[in-house]
Amino acid sequence: MNYEGPWRCDTCGQLIEEARDGWVEWVTVGIPTRTCRDLRLVHSAGYHVRNGADPRKRNAGKCQFNERREYAKDGGTVADMGLDSFQGPDGLTYLLEKLCDDNGFTREEIAVMIMRIHVPGYDVAGAYFNQAISDGEVEPNMRPKFYRQSQIDRVVSMYVEGQD
Repeated sequence: MNYEGPWRCDTCGQLIEEARDGWVEWVTVGIPTRTCRDLRLVHSAGYHVRNGADPRKRNAGKCQFNERREYAKDGGTVADMGLDSFQGPDGLTYLLEKLCDDNGFTREEIAVMIMRIHVPGYDVAGAYFNQAISDGEVEPNMRPKFYRQSQIDRVVSMYVEGQD
């Protein structure tokens, strides 16, 4: 299988079919020492506008963080970039740099985001792995959230394809 997406939105759970419709975001807290929290992959605001959401309505179909709410919570500011900025060698290098930073994210959070963006089928298969393991279709022979490409391909073909 050879495809860039789709990916699953962490807010609404719907698919993000194209990279231009995805957004990677997180919240940074603290000055001058910054820590980060809540790394996630969501639909971009432009996606909802292109697909019928009324941009004049507050948060109309918006999957991204509400900046005012995040600031009120703990002084956090939203940091974000388009999903396409995290693709390819430069995007992978950026995420690997985050893996080495002391930024508040766990190494697993960054590793999982790398797999979601860079491993074909990983993100759409993820919702079905527990079922595939329970059904005996996939042997859990690696730590949770880490799967071989053959396992991902099997889950996609058995549980994802044909559900559209």
